[in-house]
Amino acid sequence: MAALDEARLADPDWFVAPDMLGYSTYVDRFAGTVEGLIGHVDHLESLGVRYLHLLALLKAREGDSDGGFAVADYLSVEPRLGTMTDVERLAARLREGRISLCVDLALNHTRG
Repeated sequence: MAALDEARLADPDWFVAPDMLGYSTYVDRFAGTVEGLIGHVDHLESLGVRYLHLLALLKAREGDSDGGFAVADYLSVEPRLGTMTDVERLAARLREGRISLCVDLALNHTRG
């Protein structure tokens, strides 16, 4: 895993490489839960995916949550999707496949 980090440090433009193929999805629509998503990593690898962008993953505020993007807790996963432990397991499995995990940090959707 450290080798990937070192390679990225050596090539600061790694994220704009022509083969940097991304896949963006909602967890529930693609695999039901974060745990279910782990079972699809082999498929993503076979497609050549290099980063996985999960939408509306974090715990949304109650009421109007702007489709799950108005976050109530940046340290918690939306309970129906899983837990932060599940996300850690997913991230580890993705890393084995040289796939990066991307999650939005939508600060403009917070309520102060």
